[in-house]
Amino acid sequence: MTMRLVAMALTGFIFGFVVAQANFPQPQGQLIKATVLRVIDGDTFEVRIGQGSPVRVRVIGYDAPERDEPFGETATKFLKALIEGREVLLESDVQAFDRYGRRLYHVWLPQTLLSELMLLAGLGRQMTIPPNVRHVEFLTQAQRQGREIGLGIWSVSR
Repeated sequence: MTMRLVAMALTGFIFGFVVAQANFPQPQGQLIKATVLRVIDGDTFEVRIGQGSPVRVRVIGYDAPERDEPFGETATKFLKALIEGREVLLESDVQAFDRYGRRLYHVWLPQTLLSELMLLAGLGRQMTIPPNVRHVEFLTQAQRQGREIGLGIWSVSR
């Protein structure tokens, strides 16, 4: 139980620090409200839109470490703490699906771009796959700031 409390406190500290660094961009497309049902890994989760069936979402803008890689479990736990069971806003870009059939969205919480928080926390690397480049300049800057902060993956790759 103590370890869980420590993890929750650390997540709260990191979240507070990261949010203080965030620049708060604005959505540029139509937003869809969805409820996060479960987090699968550091950049993929399932949502329910309205009364529909669960939809698997891959976040546009970053690539989180896999669970067996350094900071992979941390990225998954951090994402769970941020969004699991909560309402998010989904913003589509040009390409709707990835090669695995997952829906591709920029994800908002509600005025903060999720990709930015993950990059600032060092729990992902900025990844842009054209044609989905809507927030690329902003996320490039967020990754630069994340490296300067030096958390997560940036703490070992300096």
